[in-house]
Amino acid sequence: MDVTYAPIAQTILVDKRHEQGFAAKVSAIDPTRMTRRAWRFVDTDAQYDSACNEGWISSKLRYKEDSPFVGWLKEQTASQRFDARCVEAIDDMDRAERQVQVDGQIKSGDRGFHGVKGLRQVIGFVNERYLAELERQLDGAERALEDADRRGRQMANAMTLLQDEHELALTVADLPWGKIDVDGLETKAERIRLQIERIESDPELAQLQDELKQLLRQKDDEGKTRYRAEAELENAQHAVQAEQAWLDMHGDSDFDDAALSDMVSNLLADTYETCFDTSRPQERPQRIAGGFDREGTAPFDVRVLRRIGNTVRARLQQIDERAVQLRADTERAMGDYLKHHSTEGDTVMASVEDYPYFLDELKNFNMLVTRAATDEEYANSVEKLYMSFQQLNRAFNTDEENVREQLDRINGMLKGQQFGPRGGRLSLHVDFHPIDRQFKSSLGRIMSKLDDWTRNARSNPMETRKAFAGCETFIGRLQAELGQIRDTNGIKEYGARNLDPRVRSSFYAIVHHNDLPDERISSTGGKSGGALQELTSFVYGAALIYLLGGDLTGKPTYTTLFLDEALIKADGRYTKRALTVLPRLGFQIIVSAPESKTAEILSIADKAYVAYKDPATGNSYLQELDREPATQAETQDATVEQTQPATEA
Repeated sequence: MDVTYAPIAQTILVDKRHEQGFAAKVSAIDPTRMTRRAWRFVDTDAQYDSACNEGWISSKLRYKEDSPFVGWLKEQTASQRFDARCVEAIDDMDRAERQVQVDGQIKSGDRGFHGVKGLRQVIGFVNERYLAELERQLDGAERALEDADRRGRQMANAMTLLQDEHELALTVADLPWGKIDVDGLETKAERIRLQIERIESDPELAQLQDELKQLLRQKDDEGKTRYRAEAELENAQHAVQAEQAWLDMHGDSDFDDAALSDMVSNLLADTYETCFDTSRPQERPQRIAGGFDREGTAPFDVRVLRRIGNTVRARLQQIDERAVQLRADTERAMGDYLKHHSTEGDTVMASVEDYPYFLDELKNFNMLVTRAATDEEYANSVEKLYMSFQQLNRAFNTDEENVREQLDRINGMLKGQQFGPRGGRLSLHVDFHPIDRQFKSSLGRIMSKLDDWTRNARSNPMETRKAFAGCETFIGRLQAELGQIRDTNGIKEYGARNLDPRVRSSFYAIVHHNDLPDERISSTGGKSGGALQELTSFVYGAALIYLLGGDLTGKPTYTTLFLDEALIKADGRYTKRALTVLPRLGFQIIVSAPESKTAEILSIADKAYVAYKDPATGNSYLQELDREPATQAETQDATVEQTQPATEA
């Protein structure tokens, strides 16, 4: 009945008198907490045709006669639209009548429906008389059951008693007289007791008993010592046997995960890798064989299964949550489609139970606008993916080598430059953090599978499509890595840790001295302003060569640098060293500085200009400075400052 009247089975009937204001009250319910429901307003005062057709499903229904909607319901269930003829087997040639089989299959015109999985039964009702009859029958059945149990227990007890009596009679009948002569046995027991007392009173026996106790204690001590030695030997043998047994059982086996999907295979492999809390490969066999299992803890295989189980349960929970969300989204999309495009009326609901209708619609659309990808296109795509993965694997090493080669060229240019007050030589170096082990192992697995496909299954369409689908999980990882790329602090396209060596690199400097230990500089803490300015000049000079170098020599192709009020915190020595290193690296320097720093800058500058501002017009202009008079004036001022204290003294 539920499959026959499915279009109206879940429809809520509302008296037409409550239609006014009904929608506003329903809107007060939070739609995210309410399952999708349909309702219909019925005029309960109208007269309806309640006749039913014999042999049709409507003639087999019982109605709740005291319901205000019984007339409308009888008319709807007997209507040509919803009623169906009950048949033993559907007549495929009959399209005029709606037919239904006992197993629930329905044929309506040129459409058919079958299957009740997930269909919740909603048709049916009970009343007080029906409940009272069920209660009476249940009481009678309970009384009959209690009486049968009581008589069964009585009969079982009687049978047990008879069996015991029978077995006792058989036993007594077969025993000789000496076995049941109680007086004779008591006399014999008394004689034995007197003999025992006489033996126990013998002094030699007491001495022997003391010696026996001492020997027993010595035996216990020797047994404990032997037990400890055997336990230690057994533990050592057990470790060897456990590893050998594991090798004998699994050493030659090669599990074929072809029966698993690539998503499941990758999930299990990643989870298995997390079960090893060591980075030393030589310890893995011992851990697998249980050599590192501590007493009171679960064995390694149990821990592996437990972790895999937790991972799988978490993944299943995510899939369930995703399925619920997808179901809601799908039913919402179904509703929108029915609202704007469907011509089926109320026969199709916006529910996943009616998915065959939407699949038919989608199939018709696909036949109009799409075509299936050919086997050759799949093969070409897999080959391109394989070449891309090979290029990515090579880039893991070549990218780091390129950075080191560039640093070697920069250090070659810095080789003749003195750094610091002791005249040392500065060189720049880099350390790279390792790529994520799970990311690299996933890439290795997918490349191994594609390599096997290239050698053995290139011409097999089914294996080709399986290899193409197997790349989905790792491509998702790559998309997640690429999703982290963004412009950060002026650095373009930065953030993919496993793809960009810049994210995994840390630079440091080493100052080499001929007569002193080398100095490693990895931070700017604890240095004076002048020392920091000199270090900065070397570092950003090297950085600009790194960014702008365009030929084999590493010389920058754009060499003019503008330094706005640079080196204002450095003393004269650091200022000169900082400004002389940049021209030797191939840069043209333009420095703007206040008057207090002109003496150090003029001594090494090729040209000097003074900026003036006209108060009358507000315009500024530059005038070239004659370096010789300016230098003499600076020298005279310095001489006065040095001699004046002496004069005053």
